[in-house]
Order: sequence, then C-alpha cells, then structure tokens
Amino acid sequence: MKTKHYNIIFILLLLNTLILNAQVKVVGYLPTWAGFPNSINNVQLTKVTHINVAFANPNTSGAIILEDSRTTTHLATVVTKAHTAGVKVFLSIGGAGAPASTYKTLLSDGTKMSGFVTNLVTYCTNNNLDGIDVDIEGDVLDGSNVTKTQYQTFVTALATALHAKSFQMTAALATWFATYVSNTAAAQFDWINLMSYDNALPSDAAAQHSPYSQTTSDFTYWNTTKGVPGSKLVIGVPFYGYGWGTYADASEISYSTIVSTYSGAENADKVGSGNNVIYYNGIATIKQKTTYACSNAAGIMIWQITEDATGAKSLLTAINDAIALCTVGINENEVESAGSALSIYPNPTSETSNIKINIPNLASVNLTIYDNFGREVEVLMNGPLSAGTHVFNLNAASFPAGLYFCKLSSGSGITCSTFIKN
Repeated sequence: MKTKHYNIIFILLLLNTLILNAQVKVVGYLPTWAGFPNSINNVQLTKVTHINVAFANPNTSGAIILEDSRTTTHLATVVTKAHTAGVKVFLSIGGAGAPASTYKTLLSDGTKMSGFVTNLVTYCTNNNLDGIDVDIEGDVLDGSNVTKTQYQTFVTALATALHAKSFQMTAALATWFATYVSNTAAAQFDWINLMSYDNALPSDAAAQHSPYSQTTSDFTYWNTTKGVPGSKLVIGVPFYGYGWGTYADASEISYSTIVSTYSGAENADKVGSGNNVIYYNGIATIKQKTTYACSNAAGIMIWQITEDATGAKSLLTAINDAIALCTVGINENEVESAGSALSIYPNPTSETSNIKINIPNLASVNLTIYDNFGREVEVLMNGPLSAGTHVFNLNAASFPAGLYFCKLSSGSGITCSTFIKN
C-alpha cells in the first residue's frame, strides 16, 4: 500500500511540474540600471512568469559581478518580491556591450571555463535564483572573441551543471548571429528568447525595427533550420522604439515616453512619417504577436519591462489580455469594451480568492475558471444575475500551482482575467 501511495504522490508532483512548464511564459527583463531593485515594485507581477535580471558578467577570474554597482543585497530584494508573487528569477549574463575580452579569456581555456560554470551554479544557489539566462550576443559571439565551438562547449557544460542542481538555463538569441549557434548548442536550453527586434537601428535608414513579419520569420528559422521545437521558443517583443530625423535619438525611446508624449500613440506603431518618425509596437501589434506566440511558441519575452506604460496603455496588460483570450478560445471581437467588470483578489493566492464582478443590467451570467491548457476547472456561476456588484469565493487550495484564467460571460460580451496559484 505504501508503494501505491508514493506512486500517486509522484504522479501528482509530475503533473504539477508539467503544468508549470507548459504555462504560457511571460518573461520580462529587469535592468540593473533602471532604478534597480525598487523598479520591481512597479512591475505587474501577476502578469509575468519570469524576471530576468540584466545584467551580470564575469571578471577575468570568473567571479560573477552585477553591473551598475548593484549588489547581492539588491538582488535579494528582487528575488524575494518576485518569489512571493510566484514569479521565477533568472540572472542574465552578457548583454550588448559585455566584456568580449573577458569571455574570450574564460571560454578559450578549459580550466577557466569550468571554474566560470561552477561560479554560476554557486551564484544561483547562494542567491536563491531559478536559473541562468545566457545573453551572449553577436558582439561577443562573433567567431573571433567567442567561437561557435567554444559557445557550444560552454552552454553544454553549463546546462549539465545547472540541471544537476534543478536550475534552468535559457538564452536570448537573434537570427543575425545564429550562424555561431550550432543546433547542438541550441538544444541545450530549456527555452530560447528570440530577440525579434532591432531590425533597424538609428544608424540605419528609417524603418520599423520590430515588424510582425520578423516575428514569424525568426520563429520559422529557429524552429525549422535550428530544429528547436515551438515549445522551447519564446517570442521577443520591444517595449521601446527608435527615432529618426526630427525624432532622432541615439538610444531607445521607451514606450511609456512615446505614449505619454503623443496622444493616441498606443493605437499605432509609429509617430510621424517619412524620415521624421519613431517606430515601435503599439497595443494591436503586441496583441497580434502574443496571439501568434500562444498558437505556435511557448510565450512572450519583453525587453525591457520598466519601459511599459500604466493603466489602459500598458503593453503588459495587452499581452495578458491576449493570452487570456487565446487560452480559453474566444475571439477578441467578443470581448466587452465596457460594462461588466471583473477583479480577483488576493492575486497570487495560495488557498482562497474573491472574484468580484459588476453587472450593469440583469443578465444571464457564466463565470468559469480555466487552467493554462484552456480546460474548464470550475464553474462559479451559470444563470441569471441581477444588476450590481457580486463577490464569489473561489477555493483554490486543491488547484495545482500555475496560471489560471477567469472568464465572465454576461450576455453582451466577455471579460477575462488571470490569477496565479502558488
């Protein structure tokens, strides 16, 4: 009897793990230079699954150093806040402008590389992290500083060491330097965050830097040419734009700055015209990319999350809404633009939550909970309901940990929201 009992427990744990791994990922990069660590307080943590702290890099001895004079005390603030909300935290190494000579020194010497790998695993353990994101980009992974073979050897060794300690390993990769990423190297990652942006830079001719066509072509390339399954590809989207001409700026222009400066900009993908223009992604394009990711890939990656706007203009909210719609299989045209309101608190929850709805008129109401696979979990209401505010109690104590969706149908349309069960 004990053996059967233990087998049942094992199966339940396995199912729980599968649910967590299968959830639609929303990965937000949190930079060390943008108000870190207090910037975590402005992130809508119920709408992300992973935070990648960007960046840390090794010194010539292979010791891990957070950039911008941030310390492990700062990192602990972010990890505690994110873990309390059920969000995993990865440390991202590399980034644009990473020390190429240091990586060349470490990855060209087997002993030094091994020490670097050990230091990364130890850093995860000591700082309660969930994994490492390898963001070694084309200015370092260029065949000269770091070669294709060295990269493959490094990520293979790092994956083996991290997985042995139940940590995960991801990568941020772009198609423009994919020739230095072998299929064997690509297969080492738990998933790959595709950098489907920067198609045009301020130094180039004015053009959309992150068109929808880049999303589909990048996915097809990594899925087909590199042999990475869709379940291990996460679509990258920009929360920033680039300017040309009278809007010229040598660096990123945050989405929040764009929509706070130019009225209605959230409903477009550019401000201005011709060579005097800012190109970025507005709400409609972000939703379109998210819907594509839900159907083909493992989720959405955001560079970078502190550049989001607030309220109805938030791109993270747009991502969350699109995920909710495609997960429960409804068309955006069915969604109510006004009227019925839906809120869930506390969120995340470990046991019980309250679901508050507001019905403007007497209506036939259906209030249903779905899991991340779109499967019906519980029906809280199905029948006529009077106008006014109503609160339903949801007992989620027996739910496996993961992301859930609450769908309210009230006759005139549909409203969706998400919550996390810890």
